[in-house]
Amino acid sequence: MSATAILRIVGAASTASGGHVEIIPVESWSEVLREALGAPGVRYACAADPATGQVVAAHGTAATGEPPPAADDLPDPSAAAPGGGAVPGGGGAVPGGVAAVLGWAGAEAAATDTGARFEDAVITTDRAYHLVRTLHRDNAALLAYLQVDRVRGNLALARRALLTLPSEPIAVPNAEPIAVPAQTAAPEAERIDPVAIPLPRRASTAAVEPPPPSPPVSTASEPPDRPGSRWSDDLRTMARILAGLRRLDRPSTTES
Repeated sequence: MSATAILRIVGAASTASGGHVEIIPVESWSEVLREALGAPGVRYACAADPATGQVVAAHGTAATGEPPPAADDLPDPSAAAPGGGAVPGGGGAVPGGVAAVLGWAGAEAAATDTGARFEDAVITTDRAYHLVRTLHRDNAALLAYLQVDRVRGNLALARRALLTLPSEPIAVPNAEPIAVPAQTAAPEAERIDPVAIPLPRRASTAAVEPPPPSPPVSTASEPPDRPGSRWSDDLRTMARILAGLRRLDRPSTTES
């Protein structure tokens, strides 16, 4: 958040008496009025000095072409706002309706014969609501003004936003740095030399000669039978063959 700086005199005004100047950052009136623009339908907000009519800060765009509120007790806008209602800092001229409302409110705030202090007022025109409030301060009062669209605006929320405006910009608290104690260096770890641990040695053993290879085992088997050797001993087979040959020869004998 941007901030301006104001000078506050602390102590005596004379430097010989030990007085000093303290710079305190505060919110600007422009930032305070910007928050009021968040209400529905608020299109213009400003803060003005009721004595001189000069606008201290302004935000938004006021409706153009709207005539000033027609009321017999409204003073002349040129008399209420010297210099044509120009906004300091190149903000442009204040519209006639806004200058008329500020002039009337300034006259009411300065009036002391009624015995009552002017607080706030709502002036209604055919296009907008004009809300004005006196911000009472220790040194001088200010007038806060809001212009609200009648079609899209909410009068209750706009008046609530106007009444919650602070009389003085809120000082921005200075965050004091937190003192962090210096961290002490960690003590160096003691270095322990490694102890050599002897490993157990293997006992020496005599070399064992491998056993001699065993001789191959003979697995000789009887030689296979020769072809036809078993036919000479098989008498039954021979008899069957002989009988078969005789049967084959028998038909030829009959034919002859």
